[in-house]
Formats: sequence, C-alpha cells, structure tokens
Amino acid sequence: MLTVMIALAGLTGCKDTGGPTAWALDYATVTPDAAAEAIDGVHTWEFFAEGWEKKQDPEYYQCALIQSLDGDLAEIPQGCTGCQYYYSIALLEQDSDCDAGLIADPALTGLRGFGVGLVPEEFGEGDPYPGQSLGWYLSFDDRSASFQGFIFAEGLERGEPTAPGWSGDQTYTLWPAYAWSL
Repeated sequence: MLTVMIALAGLTGCKDTGGPTAWALDYATVTPDAAAEAIDGVHTWEFFAEGWEKKQDPEYYQCALIQSLDGDLAEIPQGCTGCQYYYSIALLEQDSDCDAGLIADPALTGLRGFGVGLVPEEFGEGDPYPGQSLGWYLSFDDRSASFQGFIFAEGLERGEPTAPGWSGDQTYTLWPAYAWSL
C-alpha cells in the first residue's frame, strides 16, 4: 500500500535504529535508447525502520536492494494516465545488504513495467520540476498501472537545460511520490 508523501532524498549510509522494517522507497535511473523503444538502468529499494514516517530521518535507514533493469515497449495498461510509453521490464538483483527474507518479497521482485505519462493534478504540489516532470507509473501485471511518482531529466538537478518530454538522448530519474508501507 502506498501511504506517505516523500519529502527528502538521498538517504543512504546511515545507522540502523534496530526497529522492525516498516517502510520502503523505490526509485530508478533509466536511459531510453535512441528511438525510445527500450530502456535500461538501475532500480533501487531502500528500507527504513518503524518511526521513519514521522520525520523521514536517515537514522531509520536499514538496507538497500539494487536491481539492474531492462525494458522494451509494450502495450499501455489501464490506469497509465496519459501514457505515451510503457516498458515491460525485467529486474536482476545486483547488490544488497538486506536479509534474504526481506528481498524475497514478490512486491520487490514482481515489478513488471514502468509507464511514462502525466503527473496527476492532485500530485502537482510534490512535483520537483513542475511543467518539466512526467508521471511515473508502475505495473505488477502488465495489465494495470498506478501512479508512483515523477520522471525528470537528470540534467535538471544540475541546472542544465534539458529537452522537454521523453527522448533517447537523456538519462532520467524516476522518483517516488510515496513510500511503501510494509
């Protein structure tokens, strides 16, 4: 279930509070090929202990799972609002400092697709680059998708001019609007 709005970024390398794992963030960095028919990149899950939801403090960080991803254009599923691109993806674990039981959860390995669409109006306040971000949609079955967050060209974070929209000449960050309650 998606529940808490995300306010902070870059939470890594912090001490474990020892509490039970209660929250997960997922984000990705992807690059489409020249024709935008395929993507490749890295998808990351970061896990946090109970209490993180109150102040999103890095001290609640517990571990991370890093997955490589490859994707090819596929039919756009229901719920992918304004999507012009949808990629059926395959994830492969690359590295993790998490317990095997935690990362065996099908919700972490079961992602089947990413959509590139519109940012729903009700999430506009959380948009890091209003008017320049795209909507990021997730699917676990390639038949339906739901809004997960924002897609923006990495150059925006460095203050560089970037081409609008989705194209094969840019690398994109896929950043969540919500954390997952475990």
